[in-house]
Order: sequence, then structure tokens, then C-alpha cells
Amino acid sequence: MTPVRVLTIFESGPTAAGTAAGRLLNSVPAGRVTARGIDLSPSPAGGMSGSVCHFPFRHSVDLTCLKNVRRVASDVRPDVVHAFGPLAVRVSAVLRPKRLVVSHTDRAADPFTKWLVRRADAVLSHSAPARDRYEGFGVGRGQTFEFPPACETPDPDARAAVRAELGLLPGTPLLVASGQFDPNAELRFAVWAFDFVRLVRPGMRLVLIGDGPQRPRLERFAASLGCREMVLFMGRRTDAARLIAAADCVWLTHREGGTTVAYEALAAGVPVRGFGTPDALCLPVPADSFVPYGDPAALAVATCRGWEPPDPTGPLRIPPGAMAATVVGVYDSLVTR
Repeated sequence: MTPVRVLTIFESGPTAAGTAAGRLLNSVPAGRVTARGIDLSPSPAGGMSGSVCHFPFRHSVDLTCLKNVRRVASDVRPDVVHAFGPLAVRVSAVLRPKRLVVSHTDRAADPFTKWLVRRADAVLSHSAPARDRYEGFGVGRGQTFEFPPACETPDPDARAAVRAELGLLPGTPLLVASGQFDPNAELRFAVWAFDFVRLVRPGMRLVLIGDGPQRPRLERFAASLGCREMVLFMGRRTDAARLIAAADCVWLTHREGGTTVAYEALAAGVPVRGFGTPDALCLPVPADSFVPYGDPAALAVATCRGWEPPDPTGPLRIPPGAMAATVVGVYDSLVTR
């Protein structure tokens, strides 16, 4: 059987789309797929497959980037273009691909991206709420396929190593929240809730993974609460899964999505607490792990109340190979139909 030629377009970094694309490229079976990747992020992430080209998309109409993307596509002659995220979907439009697969674009806001998603041959959905959002774009049920989240095997030495890197004592309790610093991730609620938690556990630290336009504002907010030195802003990290595995508890503050962070925590046996959004309530964790959206005091209470008992769900691991097998099955179905 001739391998399917796939061109994967994405932005690397600590986002669900970037994480999923990187793990897929590193896990696709070589005998069934010939995969090439194009990373549109401003700075490339480490640990990617050697078949990834880096063409940063620097502004709204980056003709140099688009020219490079078209050149690679001309060399690859892909049977399938797989676009991860809204920017990748828009960039893929210049290729006029034979078959387009779309992932992690359920929160797209602009009409053009939604129109492109509707025209896709397959839309991969990582949760029921994400599927509902795609249907709100006009995507039919026959276009959507389940896309299981993949998690790396946790590093058993992460707890001690991460604390040493941060200059903390080995037993220092860590809270972790991760996401883009934007209105959707709402990491200001993590800082706000931490201000309550530190009154009960004075030695605790909060680790924030990610970057974005709201970071300066969050740093000022933490300073105004008097906890700036206890909140560690880590920026974009390629080892976000390792930091999450080192946590004592992971917070989910997203308005929509954010479940990739939660699955990373569950894979490492780390408890998850957060706001009870439709996405969060689909996770395999007890319902009392979540509180009403936008209530940082309730999040602090739930965290402190459930700190000592181990997470009852136990480790939950979906290896990248299982995710890759599902996605390759979608590729095969499109090429052969």
C-alpha cells in the first residue's frame, strides 16, 4: 500500500493545537504515512520531527511565509493537508488542497475561518462541546471524527527536578495553570484564587505556563495582591507536560477548551480542579472537582479541601501512537473514498 502523503501545518508551543501536532508528527507510522510539517510559530519548539520546516507567520498577510508554504507543498504534493488551529486553516487556503483535515479550530471567531472549516473534508473533534461548536459553524455530523488526546509518559523524577530548577525546597507545594494569556484561558482567575490559597498554605507557589497579550497585566495584578514573587511566569515551554507532572494540583480556568492540560495532569496522576465549563465536565474526574465559572474563592476552597486525598481517577494515559492510529485511519478513509 502506497503511504499517504500528508502536509501538517501548525503553530508549535504550549497550546493544544501545537502539542497535538507535534506528537502526531513524532508518532505517525512511517509505512503508512509520509509526513512533512510546517511550523508557523514565531520561534520553533524543540523536540519536533526532523521533517518540520519553520516559516514564521509574522503579520496578517505574510507573503514570504505563504510563498515558502507553497514551495514545500509543491515538493510534497500532499494527498492530505492537516491544519491545526485557525491560522493554519487560513494558510492552507492558499494551497487549495485535494483533501483538508482540520483540528483545534472550534473556537475560531472570524467568518472566513469558519467558512474554510465548513469546506473541510474531515474535522477532528477532541470533545463533545468542541463538536457542538463546530456544528455551530455549519459543520455536518458526517464531517466530524473523534480525536483522542494523547499524553506523554510522565517523568518520574519531574517533581524533584522541577523544584530544583526553580530554586525551591523539595517539599514545596506547586499549583500549575497553563494556557494562552488571553480572555479565554482567564489565568487572572488563577492568580486571584492563589491569593486565597496562600493564606492557608503560605509556602505554596503558582506556576503559570504560556504567554500572550495579557501577561504584563497579570504580572501587575499579582504585584497588586502582594504575591508576585510567589507566582512563577514560565513563558512558552516545550516541556509543559513535565512541569504539569511535577505539580500537586493543576487548575483549569479556561472559558472554553483547556482539556489538554487536564489530560496531561491525569496522565501523571495529578489532581485537577477548576471551573465547571461544559468542556471540563466531560473530563473523567469527580464533579465536585469543579466550581462555578468565575468564582476564584470557590476554586481556592475546592483546592484546599481536596488537597490531601489522591486523585480517585488514577493515572489516565492515551499514548501518542493510539492518537496517530486514529488520525491515520481518517487519512486513509479520505484517500480511498
